[in-house]
Amino acid sequence: MRFNHVLFALFFYTGQALAHGSLHSQIQDLTKTMLREGKSAKLLVQRGRLHMEHGNNKSATQDFLLALKLDPRDRSANYYLAEQAFNQERLPEARRYAEKFLSMLKGEAGAIVRGQSLYGEILFAQGEYRAAAAAFRIAVDQAAEPSPEHYLHLADAQGKAGSTAEALASLDEGMQKLGMLNVLENKSISLNVESKAWDDALKRLDAMILRGQGLPDLYLRKARILLAAERQPSAQEAVQDGLASIDLIPAARRETPAMKQLHAELLALQSVR
Repeated sequence: MRFNHVLFALFFYTGQALAHGSLHSQIQDLTKTMLREGKSAKLLVQRGRLHMEHGNNKSATQDFLLALKLDPRDRSANYYLAEQAFNQERLPEARRYAEKFLSMLKGEAGAIVRGQSLYGEILFAQGEYRAAAAAFRIAVDQAAEPSPEHYLHLADAQGKAGSTAEALASLDEGMQKLGMLNVLENKSISLNVESKAWDDALKRLDAMILRGQGLPDLYLRKARILLAAERQPSAQEAVQDGLASIDLIPAARRETPAMKQLHAELLALQSVR
């Protein structure tokens, strides 16, 4: 057993070293190119991105700022400075660079999606939820293929801004375009529960149950919602359905820690009145 751990550590740390070595080599190659051909905004941005990936934020910032000094029109430097500042929770600075990046765009959909998504995250972190929702809305509308994350960000911002109906409509839009994804349905159910729209939440849950995925977990969630709605008899029915669904699961899976925990939580709800 100890030998296996030693082998794992050897391969793991060797892999890590190779990854960092590769980045380091790329940085060195770009540095040599600039020494030979002279510095340019494009090469500095490339090296700055590698420094970011390597975790050397100080060098990354220096490269991005020098890129802007050489070419104030280099919008990508502004984007990466915004991203870097956001990751370091320097929100006013992140917002300034993001706004500069967006102001330099001329209709490029892909860049707009990236820029507005980052801008929305910055605004959300600053508590400006309505403005964040507007940014995320632009990102969704401009995206050739919006991702589930696009719709989740939009719904989060709309919900935080107090527009639950808008948030639910955005999630429904996402499900119409991307299919009935659990991650979007779960967010819709959470919003229904937060606004005490019990029947809407239960309707969504029942639709998921009919599709037969994650049944024990869904029955547990249904029982909790019914208890919150003070519908104890229906809650107990959901508990029994959940326990019965566990009995139908292959024995090996029933013995997993997660399933045992789920079983215990359902049993605990039997005593709730």
